Amino acid sequence: MKKSLLSALVFCLWVSMPLSGVAQEHLLTVAEAETQLKAAQEEYKKEKAAVQALPKNKQEEARKTLREAGRKVGYCKVEVFKAGKRDFLREQAGLSEQEAARFFPLYEELQTAIFKLHDDAQRTVKRLLRNKDNRKIPDAEYLAAVRKRLDATAEEARLQSEYFEKFKRILPAEKLLRIYDAESRFSFEMMLWA
Repeated sequence: MKKSLLSALVFCLWVSMPLSGVAQEHLLTVAEAETQLKAAQEEYKKEKAAVQALPKNKQEEARKTLREAGRKVGYCKVEVFKAGKRDFLREQAGLSEQEAARFFPLYEELQTAIFKLHDDAQRTVKRLLRNKDNRKIPDAEYLAAVRKRLDATAEEARLQSEYFEKFKRILPAEKLLRIYDAESRFSFEMMLWA
């Protein structure tokens, strides 16, 4: 159970959207991402100490800044993960720097699109399963949620095919196959590292 939860978390982290206001002009290296993470963690610690130093009646107002600092830490963790995955894929596929520079922006664009599809469907599922109003939900709503998940999977397959056409203009077939293989192995190895 622990490993499946970690696997789901890792997938979500990999495809998460950046926070608003955080622009990234180039893909970060692992070292750059780790440096940003350390800075964000330090900022979070400072914000947390500042909130705790306030009287209880003033803490709620300051928690907004603390939550934003926490989101920044999360974003930076995602960037460390992404950079590590890029390095792994690049090494396993034997990509040159030029190939990697052309391939990975498209690859991440695809991953973001896939995340959006599944995130939207998952929000619908969660809303129905939580049912905080304790109302009787018609079967039609459940069926619509299942259909939305199936449609997301079908759209993912269409996107994968669309991006495959783009990828094969950048990478030779052997390297592209190595990328797909390495992608599967990366997820498996991440579960083993946990």
